[in-house]
Amino acid sequence: MDNDKKAGSAKPRSDAYECGYGKPPKAKQFKKGKSGNPAGRPKAAISLNARDAFERVLSLPARVRQGDKMVNMTYYDAIVAGMCAAAARGNTKAFELIGKVLSAPITLQDVMKGRKVFEWTEEEEARFTEACLLAGPIIDEEVAI
Repeated sequence: MDNDKKAGSAKPRSDAYECGYGKPPKAKQFKKGKSGNPAGRPKAAISLNARDAFERVLSLPARVRQGDKMVNMTYYDAIVAGMCAAAARGNTKAFELIGKVLSAPITLQDVMKGRKVFEWTEEEEARFTEACLLAGPIIDEEVAI
């Protein structure tokens, strides 16, 4: 008889929250003002261009054998040391590449060989004074737009 009373009293309450698909329990719902993903999207581990990838790897430390001992240096330094060692052993391609790198210009002034990087003509100098540039674009009145 007690079982009948329990079975009969199992009516759904009108104020009860109905859980189901798309309706998580109230305790598990996202709190207002707090993100559902607090850690956020992880940063990309892979660089999208080859130059950044090379620069990252070349700056990593490496253990290199020099003679009888192991030395710590970056991969970039290890490559340069290896090329110098190859050139010293008589590798002409390594020697030529080292010569090209050392003879290449370092700065823009080296490239220009003492000339100014940019020179104005007299007409341009007259047109592009500071006052004209601050005044705004020059519009020809003859030209119909």
